[in-house]
Amino acid sequence: KATEDDLATIGQKLHVATILEGSLRRSGNRVRIAVQLVKVADGYHLWSETYDRTLDDILAVQDDIAQSVVKELRTALLGEPADPGTSDGVKAEVARAARGRSLNAEAHRLALQGRHMIERLTRDDFKRGIGYLREALHVDSGHALAWADLSRAHLTAAGYGWEPMAEGIAAAREAAERALAIEPDLPEGHVVLGRVRLYFDWDWEGAKESYRRAMELAPGIAVGRHGAGVLAQNEGRMDEALDLYRRAVDQDPLSAAAYHRLGLACLVAGRLADAEAAFRTSI
Repeated sequence: KATEDDLATIGQKLHVATILEGSLRRSGNRVRIAVQLVKVADGYHLWSETYDRTLDDILAVQDDIAQSVVKELRTALLGEPADPGTSDGVKAEVARAARGRSLNAEAHRLALQGRHMIERLTRDDFKRGIGYLREALHVDSGHALAWADLSRAHLTAAGYGWEPMAEGIAAAREAAERALAIEPDLPEGHVVLGRVRLYFDWDWEGAKESYRRAMELAPGIAVGRHGAGVLAQNEGRMDEALDLYRRAVDQDPLSAAAYHRLGLACLVAGRLADAEAAFRTSI
């Protein structure tokens, strides 16, 4: 938002070859969303569409856009035949990606703000992030992703001493269990449960199973690679850990926390120049 970077620069920052860009205009309860899928290399428009909807319908629009993008990318990148409709496979793929999301637009917005704040790794931001997540759950107590992020926030806050250890662990465990009770196949839920098992139960086999299940459900999930990286590092498999951390950074290149974890691992491995570069990027 409000950037002066061109598409090539943005593509480089995000480590991607294709970008979805667009605009949103709001008038009362109505919104107009104009979106286009663009190749970074030459600016070629693979697809574009305009949506006129109400705010109540905003999450349905998000799914419509996601389905169209998946369909177009399959054609452009995988050479699949163009499909004028939306196949059951595409719908299922988008549904898996939206697993655990709230259908309440306000809860969705609050949860996204909470996730953003806890990625910033400062005490005040964590406090604000936990507040946003609790607001989201007050609006929709069935928001599984918000429960998973709340668990992640309490784990980190307890680890840094920003809240009492016993209270933080108990809150994190409860939130992780709530997330998985609502959505048993939620990758983020398995990741945070793995962290509870790894850091506080010393149940490394249980943690391995949690991370294995998370990666099985969502191979591209960055937080899953973070957890698996921590486990590999604890067991002395540093090359594997560094590979997992680097792949997590590739998948989420704007995450300060991802670079911070990579920097710590490089420090432990004695790769000081790499550690400094990761820490400076995180800052």
